This record gives sequence, structure tokens and C-alpha cells, in this order.
Amino acid sequence: MKKDEKREDKQEKKEQLLSASYDLFMNKGVEETSISDIVNEAHTGKGTFYYYFKDKQDIKRTLINAVAQKLINSSIANVKKQNLEFLADQIIFISNDIINIIKKDKKLIKFIAMELSYEIYKNAVNDLYLRNESSLLRIFSEGKKQNGEKLKNPKIMMSTIIELITSTSYNSILFSEPVPIEEYKPFLFSYIRVLIEDENS
Repeated sequence: MKKDEKREDKQEKKEQLLSASYDLFMNKGVEETSISDIVNEAHTGKGTFYYYFKDKQDIKRTLINAVAQKLINSSIANVKKQNLEFLADQIIFISNDIINIIKKDKKLIKFIAMELSYEIYKNAVNDLYLRNESSLLRIFSEGKKQNGEKLKNPKIMMSTIIELITSTSYNSILFSEPVPIEEYKPFLFSYIRVLIEDENS
């Protein structure tokens, strides 16, 4: 087998494990899913599993990381199409976009739970260090130059807003607490606007 074919075969096996674990986590739950369940579903052996992942939590983190990256990429691509004039409008648009994506799948939000906020933050920071032009942290760091907007503490502000969005949306989407998500959004976005404008002043 040629090197490229071996690489493709390895990648395919890893994708099979990720796909199988995602389906099982969604349908059975993480605690109820065993590594044996995952390898049986993926039609691989345990040796293959341990070649790629340390344990069940490792594959779960890999999946959540992928979800976080997908959310960031999708939201930034969408906000770039809007040509919004102010930084607060950009960040509120991204916040709304993230909420709209995760609210479509209640199983998904239960799976990612509170771990999503850290993964979004980690991805955003890594993207900036990798000089990714589509970085969430870059939006917070660079502000809106034409308006002279620049946050004093972009990392802290980004982390605070991500935590605010994910934690409050979790309860609002799943349990309608304190109110259903569509009713809650105006309050959430007004708080985000105040935070950003206060940091800009």
C-alpha cells in the first residue's frame, strides 16, 4: 500500500470512530456508551481506538472541538456578508448565529453542555495564533477601525461573552428558563451591547 493510501486509510478509520461515537453519544448518552460499543459500531478494533484516542473523554473532547470550530467558521462567514458598521452589531450577530445553530438540536446541546464555551474560546485563540483571517478573537482584538473602536481587554471580553451565551442559552433552550430563548435574546443582546460599549468608552 502506498503512503498516500495508508494515510487515507488511517484518516478513514479515525472518521469512522468519530462518526460512530457521535451517533452513540447522541442516542445512548456518553455515560451509557462504552468503548466496545464505539469500536463495534465503527467496525474497528480497540487497538485502533487507542491508537487515536486515550479514552472515551478524549474522543468526546475531539467531537466538541469539531462542533466549536464549525460554529466559529459558520458564524464568521455569515457576519462577513453583513458589512455591519459597529463592533457591537458584529458580535451580537455572531451570538445570534451561534444560538440559532445550537437551538436546532437539543440532543446536541445536551451533549456539548457547558464544555462548548471553553472549546469555542480555545479555537478562537488558536486561530489567531495561526494567523487565521477568519478568527473570532481577531474580531474582538481589531474592533472596527473605521469607527476607532477597540476593546481594552479583547480576550477577557470574548471569554465573558462566550460564557454568557452558552450558559444562559443552555437553560433557555432546554428548559425555557428564565424564559424561552426567543424571548430571552433581546435581554441577552442588550447586556452584550452594554458590555462592549462600556469597554469601548
